Amino acid sequence: MRRRGQDRDEEARPDQLILAAACLELTGPDADVTLPPDMAHKVQCVRLGEESEGLERAPFKGELGQRIYDNVSQQAWRAWLEHSKMLINEFRLDLTSEQGQRLWMTECEKYFFGEGSAAPPEFKQEGH
Repeated sequence: MRRRGQDRDEEARPDQLILAAACLELTGPDADVTLPPDMAHKVQCVRLGEESEGLERAPFKGELGQRIYDNVSQQAWRAWLEHSKMLINEFRLDLTSEQGQRLWMTECEKYFFGEGSAAPPEFKQEGH
């Protein structure tokens, strides 16, 4: 189900990707982004494998944004944003470039709907 005014072929704009990636920076990983109970959007989260509170709105335009809205919980989205920050830093992604956007979107789709998004082979987590 698409939101009103959203075309299937519409791609996310660079500012939407930057906003999505920066969202966690603004709210923090423990931010309460839940809706009041009478307004909560429940989803069967593809990442957690359980019913949980969904996102308030699609994170960006296009088919992938709608799939995420329909199938991804707030908790799983926050986990993606954390993972996404690592990808942006390790791959030195420029989300204003078409190539950077394409890689970010591909990794996002793999993270939720594919084989998963892995860290680069040379990635070393801090403290390990």
